[in-house]
Amino acid sequence: MGKRGPQPWKPTEEERKRVRMYAGLGITQEQIATLIGRCVDTLAKHCRDDLNEGAAEAKAKVGGAIVKAALGGNMTAAIFYAKTQMGWKETIRNEHTGADGAAILFEQATNDAHALRSRLIQGVVTGAATSGTGAA
Repeated sequence: MGKRGPQPWKPTEEERKRVRMYAGLGITQEQIATLIGRCVDTLAKHCRDDLNEGAAEAKAKVGGAIVKAALGGNMTAAIFYAKTQMGWKETIRNEHTGADGAAILFEQATNDAHALRSRLIQGVVTGAATSGTGAA
């Protein structure tokens, strides 16, 4: 006499291919389970290798394409690879000092800003800024 009740799910090869493809596209396990028509626990139990392989295959293909592009002279790909795989980074250094490393004189900076603003306004009012003569 056979077992009664629902039989355990055995995914077909077609279902396994779909799971690998969806995992490679970065779709969540919850979404894959919905697309396959199973619950997440059942999907994970019966398709663990397919979920892992699909994601790994996609990462390998994308990584290979980036390396190929970088080696072919694509500087954007080369920079991306260097930053993500080689630990390279761009460093911006801001120095907060005045002339020759001295302290910033805020009174002088404020006066300079006011003077510049006045010159700009005067130039616009007299038309010098838009006349094309190059005089400022």
